Amino acid sequence: MTEKNKKKGVVLAEVLVSVFILSVILVVLVSANNFYIKSSSSNILSAQAAYLSEEGIEATHTIIDRSWADFSALSTSTPYYLYFSPDSLWNFVESSSTATQTGIFTRKIKIYPVIRDIDHRIVNSGGTEDPNTRKIVSEISWFFGKQSKTKSLTSYFTNLEN
Repeated sequence: MTEKNKKKGVVLAEVLVSVFILSVILVVLVSANNFYIKSSSSNILSAQAAYLSEEGIEATHTIIDRSWADFSALSTSTPYYLYFSPDSLWNFVESSSTATQTGIFTRKIKIYPVIRDIDHRIVNSGGTEDPNTRKIVSEISWFFGKQSKTKSLTSYFTNLEN
């Protein structure tokens, strides 16, 4: 083997090593980019869910403003869905099929009774139910890939006219 052929073989080996290193770097960059895109998509959906959850609380507020008596008569064991009627009013419905669609998201409004102790503080148990206060949870759920995600917002509403 001549000296010239040895140099060609070394150059070829260097080129192959360089191509391998560049390929590894490229794979790492593509993987990082895919992770970034997936994270960004997840964050966008989470922000949209937060907005929809807030909108659920605000829609509940408009329903309560129309009639506390009608609102307080609703079952506290039934999850409700929101329906935006043709007369531009929010309403509760019991079926998700008649609810106003929110894309890939499902929005549920859950109403809970509020228990107060003798000092009028809200407690989980050991008090009496306050008929003029309700706990509202606006829950948004969606799928991201194969994973189920949920975001919720809780608020308390009180009938101050009583």
